[in-house]
Amino acid sequence: MNITIRFCRRVSEFVDDTIEQRQRSIAEKLGYTMTDHSLYIYGICSECRK
Repeated sequence: MNITIRFCRRVSEFVDDTIEQRQRSIAEKLGYTMTDHSLYIYGICSECRK
């Protein structure tokens, strides 16, 4: 999963077990076998806000 900063284009990668499990649960509930996934979060970092 990535957080991409809109202004400076910095990308921070992270792993969150809760989000990972939720994605698997949703796929299973909808009858899918998840083969891959991606999550992008866009924002403004503290440096760009100055």
